[in-house]
Amino acid sequence: MNASDRPIDCTKTGSLTVNRNFAALLADSGLGSFEALWHCRAGRPIKQIAPRSVVCIEIADASPGGLFYLKRHYREYLGPGRLLPPGLHRRCRSQGRLEFENIAAFRRSSLATVSPAAWGERARGRLWAESLLLTADFAPFVPLEAIVRDTPEFFAGRRGRQHKKSVLEAVGRYARRMHAAGFNHRDFNATHILLDFAEHSRGPAVALFDLQRIDRCRLFRFRWIIKSLAELYYTLPSPLFGPQDLIFLFQAYKNKRRLSLWDRFQLWWIKRKTARIARHTQKRRARRRAARQTGQ
Repeated sequence: MNASDRPIDCTKTGSLTVNRNFAALLADSGLGSFEALWHCRAGRPIKQIAPRSVVCIEIADASPGGLFYLKRHYREYLGPGRLLPPGLHRRCRSQGRLEFENIAAFRRSSLATVSPAAWGERARGRLWAESLLLTADFAPFVPLEAIVRDTPEFFAGRRGRQHKKSVLEAVGRYARRMHAAGFNHRDFNATHILLDFAEHSRGPAVALFDLQRIDRCRLFRFRWIIKSLAELYYTLPSPLFGPQDLIFLFQAYKNKRRLSLWDRFQLWWIKRKTARIARHTQKRRARRRAARQTGQ
C-alpha cells in the first residue's frame, strides 16, 4: 500500500533527495533529477495558485497504479537566514523540504503518512528558492472527505452507525498518538485524513497527508486537542454527524468513557471553537462573494 508508517531510507542525487524505494523507478523513467521533475509537463492539474502547483502524473511500471502527485513551490522567500552555515538555518527550509522532513518525522514515530518519493530544492538568488515534493498515490486509502461526500449512505442506518464509530475511534486514537509524539497537524480535517478499510476488521487504518503545517511547539500543547477536534468536527457535515459523534470522538481521543470535570470543560471549549470556525468561514465566503460581484 502507498501509505505507511515505515521509516524512509533516502539517497541524494544533486539537488534531489530520493526515497530508495522509488530511486530505480524514477531513474528509469527519466525523472531522477530535480531538473527533470521541475520541468515535467505531463500530468493532470490538481491545483494551480500563485505560490505552488500540484499535478497528478503517471509513471509506467510503478505498482500499484503508477500515479504520483508532484507539488512545486515557486520562488519561496527564505530570508537572510539562508546565508547562514548549514545546520543554523532550520527555520529557513523550503516548503518541499519541510513537508518531506515532517513526513519522515511522523514515520519515525510510527505514524502513517503518504509515501514520499522525492524532494528537492534549488536557490533562486541569495534569499529565494524553488522546491518540489513527489508523493505516491495513496490508494487504497481514501480521504474521509470523499467518503462523506460521495457515499454518505456508508454512515447511515444501524450499520452506518457502526461504521461511524469505527472511523471516529480510529481517527481519535491517531490524533492522540500524534499529539503524544509531539506533533500537531494544523489542518487536521476530513480532507487530509486517509482511511483504508481493507483487511482491517476492527476498524480502518488511518494516515495523513499534506504535512506542511505541522506545529511542534509544546508551549501551547494543551490547545492541540481543542483546535484539532474542532476543525475535524466542523468538516463532518450535519446532520450526518451530530453532537453525540463529537462526544464519541472526544472519548476515543481520551481513551475513556467517563469524563472528568476537566474533560467536560475541554469538550465545551471544542464546541465553542467549532462555532467560531463556522462563523469565520461564513464571513470569508461572504467577502469572496462580494468581491466576485464587485468584479462583475
